[in-house]
Amino acid sequence: MPTMRHVTDADIGYWPDLAKYITAYAPYTPKPENWTPVHISLECLVCRSGQLKLPSWVTDPDKMTESSEELCVLPCGHFLGFDCMQMCVAQSEADGRTPSCPKCRLELTYTKCKHEIPLRAVPELDADPRNVVQNQVPYARTHRLREAGSENDIRFKDTATWNDRHIDGTGETVAYSVVIGSHCQSCEKELLLKKLSDLWHTFFRRDISAFKDDLAGYEAAYSGDEHGTNELRRLVGTNWSRLQDKLAQW
Repeated sequence: MPTMRHVTDADIGYWPDLAKYITAYAPYTPKPENWTPVHISLECLVCRSGQLKLPSWVTDPDKMTESSEELCVLPCGHFLGFDCMQMCVAQSEADGRTPSCPKCRLELTYTKCKHEIPLRAVPELDADPRNVVQNQVPYARTHRLREAGSENDIRFKDTATWNDRHIDGTGETVAYSVVIGSHCQSCEKELLLKKLSDLWHTFFRRDISAFKDDLAGYEAAYSGDEHGTNELRRLVGTNWSRLQDKLAQW
């Protein structure tokens, strides 16, 4: 059995690198015969005093204490303790400054509406394959362990099925670990609703009031998720296609 490999802040300082270990070492991820076990120990980049809480399969449970902080991943890819990040945001707001990453100073706002990007702690992960990290941190790339070239050698294979460079709503290519959208969910709904209203009024002479009632129903029934926004995207896309067909006929 290979000896335990210890990984620290000197080895990992960026979320895509940490995600490799979390996804490749997960209990539900197949592993080669000669894989090397790891214990990862990371400090919060703000306070430098508390250990960050990580899944049990990549950390030493004995090192976790009551002072250990939940993990918070920022759009730039840097990560830190959630409690410390909340304090940074509160201090920025008190000083009249836009909240930003404590390390690279990326502003934590949407690119167009400039509302703050909501931050949350990564919930505790377990061995249930339905509770995977890519469902908790958007755009987390999945990996598997490759056959090691030598003892205690760790190699990863990227198994993600999506391209690692995305284009957001503004048309800009974003290389961060998380795509920063142009508008928050609330603003995007308003924009989509206005666009749909304009389409219906101008080209189809349809009354938008009935749809507003439907939208209120969507939001009430699916509070807390993006169903209402996704439904708006679908309706706008469908009617935009109809509009293009109508213009082509003219």
